[in-house]
Amino acid sequence: MSSMSIDSGFRVLPSSEQNRDTPPSLSPKLQSIIQQLLDNSITTLDPGAWWIDDKAVEAIARALAKNHSLTTLKLCYSKMSNTGVFHLASALRSNSTLTHLDLSGNEIGYVGAQHLALALQFNFTLTHLDLSSSEIWNLGACDLALALQSNSALTHLNLWNNGICFAGIDALASALRSNSTLLSLDLSNNKIEYLGAQSLAEALQFNSTLSCLSLRNNKIGDHGVEYLALALRSNSALSFLDLYNNGISYTGAKHLASALQTNTALSTLILSDNAISNRGAEYFAEALRSNSTLSDLDLMDNDISDKTDISLVKVAELHPSLKRLYLGFHPPEKRGMGPEIWI
Repeated sequence: MSSMSIDSGFRVLPSSEQNRDTPPSLSPKLQSIIQQLLDNSITTLDPGAWWIDDKAVEAIARALAKNHSLTTLKLCYSKMSNTGVFHLASALRSNSTLTHLDLSGNEIGYVGAQHLALALQFNFTLTHLDLSSSEIWNLGACDLALALQSNSALTHLNLWNNGICFAGIDALASALRSNSTLLSLDLSNNKIEYLGAQSLAEALQFNSTLSCLSLRNNKIGDHGVEYLALALRSNSALSFLDLYNNGISYTGAKHLASALQTNTALSTLILSDNAISNRGAEYFAEALRSNSTLSDLDLMDNDISDKTDISLVKVAELHPSLKRLYLGFHPPEKRGMGPEIWI
């Protein structure tokens, strides 16, 4: 079996070799895709989705329902609507091999998300679902949250840039309280703010499996970070937390740094493009004196001056687990066994 992308070319089969299940009205390129799905001869399909419309998706979905080889399907930034998603969702109910589905950049809306959420209640093999920039809004997030309460297969969910506000975030947070399989959740570039952060933080005190949480560009602020820091004191699963550009000052940094003194799970913390200043950096210097698990700390673009002379750098150089400290854009000079420190 092989993978196939638009760059690798398509083998257009002669009509004598084409399966009778391949509709003759489809383009030669699409007929070739359908035939190879029916022949179970590919494991990855990434056709360059700019030319894929609902009719093409329907044909792919019909073949997918009979396919037993495809594990990865990428239909990013296509002409697909919720109609095309309906056909894909129908195929997912019977398909038992697809593990990765990327529909990012398609305007499927909350109706499309609803179709997928219903399918997830019957599908037990899909582990990665990417719906970034899909305009699912709160209603779509609520439907997916409902699916997460019963689905036991999905491990990675990307909902970046979907206009999700508190109602949708709160529903997802409620699902995290009982879900025990999701490992990675990307909610970047939505509208979480401090109330949404509070809901997520409360869920993290019950969830024991989520290891990666990305909340970039969400206006969480110091108030929201205070809730997240409280959760980090008791959570023992989260290892990656991204809080890039969330309006966090030294006050929020103080809460996070305090949590790091007792947290033993977090290995990567991204706080770049905030405003923690030198005062916030000092809080992290104090935290690193007692924390022995953090390996990556990103504090770039945080109004930190005199980067080479702050105590954080001195502490980081002797830290037992820290591998990378980002304070600026200049790469580190060659060092011995110490961490990479970007100034």
